[in-house]
Amino acid sequence: MIAVNRAASWWPVPGITQFTTYGVDTSGKFTFINLAPGRYQLTATSQETPSGAESEFWAMTAIDIGADDVTDVKLNLQRGSTLSGRIVADPGRPGATTAGTVVLEPLDPGRIAFLTMGRLDAEKQFTIAGIIPGRYALRFTFLPPGISIRSIRIAGRDVTDLPIDFGPSENVQDAEVRMTDVGTTIAGTL
Repeated sequence: MIAVNRAASWWPVPGITQFTTYGVDTSGKFTFINLAPGRYQLTATSQETPSGAESEFWAMTAIDIGADDVTDVKLNLQRGSTLSGRIVADPGRPGATTAGTVVLEPLDPGRIAFLTMGRLDAEKQFTIAGIIPGRYALRFTFLPPGISIRSIRIAGRDVTDLPIDFGPSENVQDAEVRMTDVGTTIAGTL
């Protein structure tokens, strides 16, 4: 059973030609009407378990729709992945750790509606929970003027310009995001 504050979302695969979001009733039932024939991806997200314990869960399945209604679709919620880490400043630049919102931007086609966000705490640490499996880029929104990301490292590996792959129920810890208030210089000769 899925509680009332859940959302389920459809989009055809590949590409997005229709995107519809509906709430789920107290018994966990949902209905999408007037869908055109095609292949769709159904994704449900939940921010708490049916028992009321705070957490983040997801379920996903592909469905082919033809002329006949599709009924009795069952989604099994599973725990989402988490990413946690901290913001550090370049040596001698303590003001560079001021950052806004941490965002995981989906890179897989058809996933644009599922930006996953986390906030920084007072110790400049962050956790993003409920991550659906896929490829993501770690970004920051609302950075103050003059502040930029110098590097992003996970498990000692530089992933600044690389996708971060999440499988089901992974717990990725110790991400380090190095911020700076010193811009990079490019110089050369023509």
